[in-house]
Amino acid sequence: MNSLNTIRTFPSFKKYGIYPSEMILSLQTQFHIPPERQHALSYYQLLYWSKEYFFSRVENGYILHNDRKFNVIYLDSRSRLLLSQNTQVKLSFRAATPEFNFESYVLVKDGA
Repeated sequence: MNSLNTIRTFPSFKKYGIYPSEMILSLQTQFHIPPERQHALSYYQLLYWSKEYFFSRVENGYILHNDRKFNVIYLDSRSRLLLSQNTQVKLSFRAATPEFNFESYVLVKDGA
């Protein structure tokens, strides 16, 4: 069986028609998840938090939010956020459905 056929047997592909590599790329790099992938999310929320509150919640690269642990990914560098005149950060919390077996992520960028 070639690798493409193997991927097509994954529960996540069979259920959602999305390759795992495409989903992880969306989860880790796209602040706004495209509508055609949102059906494969178990959690998706966009928020603004104060920088002070955000940085007080980060612990060892993770944030606990709504009883879920999110891996923090900075789309703007952490130092840029700290030095920015803006008092808020934009957050995009997301988690794929259990079939993907991926971590939950929060993407962070300047609140400008």
